Amino acid sequence: MVAVFIDGDYWHARLLREKGLGAVRERLRPENESYWVTKFTRRVERDDEVTAALSGAGWVVIRLWESEVKRDLTRAVDEVVSAVSSRRRERR
Repeated sequence: MVAVFIDGDYWHARLLREKGLGAVRERLRPENESYWVTKFTRRVERDDEVTAALSGAGWVVIRLWESEVKRDLTRAVDEVVSAVSSRRRERR
């Protein structure tokens, strides 16, 4: 089984994952920084929990960034097809 997620760059906190909390804080207004830091941090944790749970249950988990899919749809599709094909070969 293969689970595919296409995570929105903003809502799934790509900046936080790639550049850390400081980079996120630089882009937030001070009056609601705490709210957004908490929201983004929790979303990253939840995404990681979902990935771990699915992986632990035997799923192959593919997470793609929205901007990468938009930039190169063929590559994204190839990645998914490759994962599905690999799973099929394993089941034989």
